[in-house]
Parts: sequence; C-alpha cells; structure tokens
Amino acid sequence: LVEVFHVHKVFDESSTEHAYDDGRNVRLLQIPLTPIRHVSNTEDMKQTPNIVAARRMAESAHEGQIDRDGIEHFEHCARVAQRVADESGTESAIIVAYLHDTLEDTTLIYGDIEQQFGGEIADAVLAMTHLHNETYEQFTERACKNQIARQVKIADILDNLGRKDAKLFRKHDVYMWALNHLRSVA
Repeated sequence: LVEVFHVHKVFDESSTEHAYDDGRNVRLLQIPLTPIRHVSNTEDMKQTPNIVAARRMAESAHEGQIDRDGIEHFEHCARVAQRVADESGTESAIIVAYLHDTLEDTTLIYGDIEQQFGGEIADAVLAMTHLHNETYEQFTERACKNQIARQVKIADILDNLGRKDAKLFRKHDVYMWALNHLRSVA
C-alpha cells in the first residue's frame, strides 16, 4: 500500500495545485476545477444510436438513486460522459462513461451490457468496476490495462474531485494517487 498525503493550495478560482508523495518522490498536479453542473441536455455531445441507448440504459438502471449531495446519481454518469466527449472521446468511451457505475451500483450484469453493446464495451465497464475482493490500488491497476476504462476512470475521478460528498473527501488522497497513476500509463 502506498502512503499518500497532499497539500492543497488554490492559486486561482479555476484550478488547484496538489502536491503529494507517492512513496518515491513528490509530484505536483494542476487540476482545473469544474463546477458541478447538471447535464440533462447533451446537445454538445455527439449522439449516435449506441450513445443514446447507453444513456437510456444507465438512466433506467440508476433510476431513483440519489447521491449524498442530493443529486440523482445518473447526473454523475452524464457529467463523466460529457467530460469524455469534451476530451474527444470515442463512441465506445462515451458509452462506457454512461455505464461505468452500472455493474457496481445497479442490477445490470455483464451479459446485459455485452448483449447490447458487445464484449469490448462490457469488458471496459467491468474494468471500471471496483470488485469487493480488491484494494483501490488493485482496481486502478486493472482499469489501467483497458485503454477505454483508463480514459473514463480519469474523467470519473476528476468529476468526483469536484463533488461535495464527504465520503469522497476521505478518498481525496487515493483519488490523487490514482489520477496520477492513470495519467502516467502510456
């Protein structure tokens, strides 16, 4: 297990500088702060039939789930999908972004996703699923091995870092380690 700590300094209203020790050396990251916004309108995002189907599947699967900020959980999935799209994500990456929490937080199973979108998408969603028998570090390593999951996990962490949820604040240092690790993998 890697010991991680951080020093947090806001140097302007649009970004934050984080310093932390990953056990080998101190690393600095500058992360743009993006205010949480509701993403119910996806006019800016490319809309293919598969992206629309993924959005509907995720919205239905997460129906009624409210996060600790009082926001429907699906809004998080939509923000992650929008971030992936903004970063020139592929159709596959946007689909995985919508579905990234479904295996962990809903009654959907791998076969449901595989049947609708194929094995590549289902494998990436599985790589985004934190399994009960693994540490967060093991989960992050597994996500790194799937190119689509790696891209979506970065967007997921960036969205989580912008949330008010107290549970996520406890995970802040782990998220910073994971973000740096995911970004360092070529």
